[in-house]
Amino acid sequence: MSSILVLTRDARLLARLRAAWGPTYRVVQRAEWDGVAAVLRSGTIDVLAFDTGRTAGVSAGPSLRWLRDTFPDMACVAVVDPWAGRLAFTMGRRGVDGLVVAGAEATHLDLRRAAQDALGRALARSIGRRLHGVVDPLLARCVSRAVEAAERPTTASLLAEPEGISVGSLRRRLRRNGAPSPGRILRWGRLLRAARALERDADSIDRVAFRYGYSSGAALGRAIRRDVGLPTTTLKKRGGLACALEAFLRRVGDSKAGPGDGSDGASSAESPRA
Repeated sequence: MSSILVLTRDARLLARLRAAWGPTYRVVQRAEWDGVAAVLRSGTIDVLAFDTGRTAGVSAGPSLRWLRDTFPDMACVAVVDPWAGRLAFTMGRRGVDGLVVAGAEATHLDLRRAAQDALGRALARSIGRRLHGVVDPLLARCVSRAVEAAERPTTASLLAEPEGISVGSLRRRLRRNGAPSPGRILRWGRLLRAARALERDADSIDRVAFRYGYSSGAALGRAIRRDVGLPTTTLKKRGGLACALEAFLRRVGDSKAGPGDGSDGASSAESPRA
């Protein structure tokens, strides 16, 4: 199960966050930044959610820089008051992965979505770093975007638009470098996120499958066996994300050795709602 460390002194806010996150995440709490380092070094925390209004807010900037330098893969969520618009903008510029507005209008679904989005951004950043210098830079950027967007319905334009090119141009550039097509990259983004979730979360394979656009747990299992070469239970035991990323790199190497991957759609046989 993924874990969230909540940094706050506010008992009512902590209770709200526990109610929203508790069914899906293990929630632990600290009151000051001073107590954070030891918990994070335990390696059991996936998200740090810090309350900008009820902790030592003056230290948030240096603490965030320290967090990014020391734990670059950590997902970071800032909890801000509804009227703190400028602070929210500042937190965004400082590199937090998500914002939670502490007002009463924020529903449990909103809070869960904020945590999940932050995890997606952090994982995309981590995978982008792992791919840097290993694969073509364009491919690395596309995979990061696909990982971050894996929970939403997506098309190849999601990968092409940030590059300022058309989908056709993107497909040609990827093919020229021996990289997978945009559709296959989107599929890998979902598979990498699903592999991470299976490794860390307590959710059933069916719930993970639905979250990432597969029609059933069986469909996700078939995709894992086809693309990673392992049954789901073995994938979980060996470390889901590491196995899936290794399989992706192996496939990229194979495609460079043989004909380029020219498939076009935005999905595969095990794509959303297959």
